[in-house]
Amino acid sequence: MQFRPIVDDGERESYRQLFREHSGVTLPAEYCAGAKIVGGFNRAGTLVGGFLVAPGSAMRWPTLLPSACPFQQRVPLERMVELNGLWLSPSERRGGEAAQLWACVGETIFATGASYVTYATDVRKHGLMKLYRRISSAQIYEGPFLSEAIPIGAVFYLRPWRIQVLRMIWATGLLQAVLFRKPQDAYGMPIRRWHPLGWLKERMKRRARPPV
Repeated sequence: MQFRPIVDDGERESYRQLFREHSGVTLPAEYCAGAKIVGGFNRAGTLVGGFLVAPGSAMRWPTLLPSACPFQQRVPLERMVELNGLWLSPSERRGGEAAQLWACVGETIFATGASYVTYATDVRKHGLMKLYRRISSAQIYEGPFLSEAIPIGAVFYLRPWRIQVLRMIWATGLLQAVLFRKPQDAYGMPIRRWHPLGWLKERMKRRARPPV
């Protein structure tokens, strides 16, 4: 997959429509206009995935909270960015494309120089909730959202040093997918965790089994 910024108005609208089809969430046009959108294109040049990064002053999740949370009162907006609009076509999830997407997310976010990377999700999306709880530095909020599409949501943040670690993890996942065809879930994470001594652990398990 090839990644590049989406700046054309027509491509921005296509990105919004495709994200709505895959997530059920409509991103406001004015919100997308104030964010950096990165699209992923297959060999045919078709848009098959992407994400956006919004600066602190243009973040969307603060407008969805009933009232400001303690994190907002403690951290200035200029030190934050928001990751949003992440999607990947189901046809691109069988190989290493998901890991490529996440690696590009990490690279793009690190280039912003932000101290905090924030992102929100619908608590009903159990896969994303599980992933975000695994990788995040902390959870900022969980509760009602001022949105019909997301009645109950959660907000997390990630610190820069974790981004560097995650970039290495995603790169390792991509290498495994390409060289060893390791299966991955929709978010680029190995379905079965790889271990350098995994073959030895499996052999010891088999020896420990009682004879039939």
